[in-house]
Amino acid sequence: MKRCAVFLGFLSLLSLPGALSAQTLTGTDVRVVPRDDGLHLIVRQIPGLASVMLTEAFELPDHKIATYSWKGLAPNSVNGAEKRLLDGKFLKTPNLFLISSTVVADPLFGPSFEVLIPPQLEYGSKTAPNSRYGTLDVTAELAKPEGKVWFSIRTFAKPYQDYTGAYKDNAFELSSIVVEQVSTLPLDGSYYVKGNEDLFRRLGDTYKAYDAAAGVRFLKTLFRENLDLVVLLDLTKSMTVDLKALKADLLPELAETMAGFRNSRLGLVQYRDYGEAFVTKVVPLSADPAAWIKAVSQSEPVGGGDIPEAVVEALDVGVGLFGPPRGVDRLIVVFGDAPQHDSPRGKVLESEVMAKVAAGNIQVQTVLLPVTPF
Repeated sequence: MKRCAVFLGFLSLLSLPGALSAQTLTGTDVRVVPRDDGLHLIVRQIPGLASVMLTEAFELPDHKIATYSWKGLAPNSVNGAEKRLLDGKFLKTPNLFLISSTVVADPLFGPSFEVLIPPQLEYGSKTAPNSRYGTLDVTAELAKPEGKVWFSIRTFAKPYQDYTGAYKDNAFELSSIVVEQVSTLPLDGSYYVKGNEDLFRRLGDTYKAYDAAAGVRFLKTLFRENLDLVVLLDLTKSMTVDLKALKADLLPELAETMAGFRNSRLGLVQYRDYGEAFVTKVVPLSADPAAWIKAVSQSEPVGGGDIPEAVVEALDVGVGLFGPPRGVDRLIVVFGDAPQHDSPRGKVLESEVMAKVAAGNIQVQTVLLPVTPF
């Protein structure tokens, strides 16, 4: 599924009656991560929640209308091994239902459930008596000008979607604007210099981190399989707190994270501004993060003074690291608290660099960090 280059229009929550009021999901308990295989739905494990299931409709209190779980047309790598319990028996595997009883460690939510919504779905049965049946092309529906996909996240008190315990329907809508939901923390506009966000958004999708820790947590969600990832790291003095968080929260687990990927590489461009000891320094893309970890661990924030930095220059260098296409996604992440110069200081033009970004089929994600004392 092609990723949408816009912000998450989060899902609208409806309040429906149910037996499990303690397991009502809110807008801050769910986020969506679009990837090539579909939409990865992350559901926070709220207290008492043991499993989840996506259904095509919402079960009414009288239970007179049967509802059905969404199914993929083939097992997927996220949920294919899940077990589902129905009428006291486990259904045959591999699993096709959009379910999860497996708790994963999500960098933003902590303990969570992950459900992959593939591009093509179906529900019900074509042959069972009195059963309804339907299909849905998620990609085609969301591509419509006002395309919407309604569904329910059914939360269960017991694992394996066991109806012998309490359960509750939580209604959501996927709008035609589908991207990662990142507004899980309150934002304080006073932490940001006026105009910074507008400049960042010229480069790509922008996540406004509430603090350094939130910025690092979001960065960790971007690591995945089949990805060439280049991080552009601001190393000016105002990044002191942010760099400390990056070293403490990302570096200790980065080698293990990268070891879990078979076809991903990581690169780095450290940048400051004109007049500093350097404008950019590079760690080439590699599946081995050792050089990346060493460069970040030894880096020190120095210089700066004015607000804008050499972001466009770093972006230009970052684009040059990718080389010929090799069949994986390409992502550049700008990690800094100050935007690019609104007008060029040197020979590198923002318009020309963004043309290279488009030609190279590269996505740019900026992480705007608040200005903090140092």
